[in-house]
Amino acid sequence: MDLVFPWPASPGGWLAFLSAALTAVIGVAVLVSARNQERGDPLSILVHSRSLLASFLLANGLGCILLDQPLGYLVLGAAWSLAALARLIAMAVYRRAGAGELAVTVVAAALAALPLAHVLGYVQ
Repeated sequence: MDLVFPWPASPGGWLAFLSAALTAVIGVAVLVSARNQERGDPLSILVHSRSLLASFLLANGLGCILLDQPLGYLVLGAAWSLAALARLIAMAVYRRAGAGELAVTVVAAALAALPLAHVLGYVQ
C-alpha cells in the first residue's frame, strides 16, 4: 500500500483544501500565541483553553488535508458555520458589533462556505 499525499483534483477540492489549510494555520497561530502568553499570564486557565482550541483546529485542518474525505470536509464546514453563528449570537447578546468582530465573523463564514460548497455539490 502506497502512502501518497492527496492533492485536490477539482476546483471544489482546492476550495475545501484551502479552508482546511487555513484552519491548520490558524491552529498553529493560536497555539504559538498561547505559549507566548504562558510566561507572564497569571490566568493559566485561559492559556490552557487556548491550547485546547488550537489543538482542535490543527487536528481538524490536518485531518481533512491528509484524509481528503467528503465527510471530513462536511465536519469542517459545519464547525466553521457554528463558529460564525456563535459569533453572531455573541454580538447580539453583548450588543457589540465592531469592525473586528464583524471581520472574524466574515472569515468564519467564508471558511465554512468553502468546504460546504464542495461537499454539497455547488462547486465541482
